[in-house]
Amino acid sequence: MTGTNKTYNPIPENHKIYKELYNLYKQLHDGFGINNNVNIFNVMKDLLNIRDTVRRIS
Repeated sequence: MTGTNKTYNPIPENHKIYKELYNLYKQLHDGFGINNNVNIFNVMKDLLNIRDTVRRIS
């Protein structure tokens, strides 16, 4: 996407977090693009919770 030809490989230990982030991405995608009836009010709070969890683990 950036044209740097750099490859990023997922960290297996972070799989749960990746899944949570992807589910939020899909919710936003559907809320903004496909179906305007999707409730996206939780997304920011969920992202903040993920951030706080990751910071505690690190």
